[in-house]
Amino acid sequence: MENKDIKELLSYIKSIIFDVNIIADIPHKFKNNNDLLEIDETIKNIRESVSSIGVGHLSHEIKGKGYLIVTLKKLQSSLKNLTWRTKCIAKGDFSRDLEYLGDFSDAFNNMSKTLETLIDDLKESKEHFELIFQTIPDPTIITSFDEGRVFNCNKAFVEFSGFNEEEIYSGNSHTIELYTDEKKRNSILAELNRTGFVTNMEIVFKNKNNISIIGLISSKTINIKGKTYILSVIKDITQLKELEEEIRKLSITDKLTQIYNRLKLDEILERKFLLSSRSNDPFSLIMVDIDHFKLVNDTFGHVVGDIVLLEFAKILKNNIRNTDVVGRWGGEEFLIILPKTAEEGSVLLAEKLRTIIEYYNFPKAGKITSSFGVASFKDDISVASLVSRADNALYKAKDSGRNKVEVM
Repeated sequence: MENKDIKELLSYIKSIIFDVNIIADIPHKFKNNNDLLEIDETIKNIRESVSSIGVGHLSHEIKGKGYLIVTLKKLQSSLKNLTWRTKCIAKGDFSRDLEYLGDFSDAFNNMSKTLETLIDDLKESKEHFELIFQTIPDPTIITSFDEGRVFNCNKAFVEFSGFNEEEIYSGNSHTIELYTDEKKRNSILAELNRTGFVTNMEIVFKNKNNISIIGLISSKTINIKGKTYILSVIKDITQLKELEEEIRKLSITDKLTQIYNRLKLDEILERKFLLSSRSNDPFSLIMVDIDHFKLVNDTFGHVVGDIVLLEFAKILKNNIRNTDVVGRWGGEEFLIILPKTAEEGSVLLAEKLRTIIEYYNFPKAGKITSSFGVASFKDDISVASLVSRADNALYKAKDSGRNKVEVM
């Protein structure tokens, strides 16, 4: 099998594993390979199942066989079990010592019905109502539909908002300014007015100390003595969102230089290449390599070498446009992606960077030079051919004495 075939297959496999949307099909030359077709179908089944489970569709039929599929089915079964236990707690059965977890759409409906029944005769059932209401671990609040005045809230909501009970009950939800986006709040009210409920809508709140909190709010209209109120439960997902952002950042960032890594560069390259192929907009690449970098490591040590790489990346990042993209291609090689830039402009930028680096005094290592290879999109049939031309231009610059800019 040729290297080109392997690269094309790997590119497709990476796409169905890493990309949000799959924009390609399995390469034609592999469509008769039953083993690859089976792997392709299994990965797509896993994608579909994880996506469905991730948004709470626990009834989704997981298709396929094998260890990963079986593991997904076990996860789905566990989540169904947790949902069932949550429903029991919502109905007032606290005999099971479980922490409240996960998706609570059905449980929320049962809880709201229980609370609505209890509130109808609050004087007789106040003690029982308070027991259920205050035991809910997530911030829970009941407000009048028209004025937004707070009818009741639990202790979790008091802690969540940062306001004390006197402040909460003295005005309305507008007064305590919990919502940061009035349009989002109005859309919640509109949906409640239309359907009577809102489930897991992501919204940003601000507490009394002006700290932003990301939450999932689920709300339902309830009737108390002939008047319409809104029962809302808020799930604080701030830490989860921060963790997701950190994981996302780590997945696309080079650990040392803190610029994009090869994985992210490949993704951007594919996107820009496709855009230029459709629109005929100019699109260029600059491949950069630090000259004699091995000598830096051998002479000063790898710690100094790392400092040089970090400083080098900063120089590149600080001297390109906001629309340009720079990342570490590998080792001491860097790649700059220049959208809507023809060959002439790319060469000018490469010469500018080459000069800046030549006269820059790197910590410990002193003077260092670099070589540049420039390639602009022409009639390339793939990203690989464009990158190959930039790479060949780079090697031409190195072979002809280094500290040069060459074009292919």
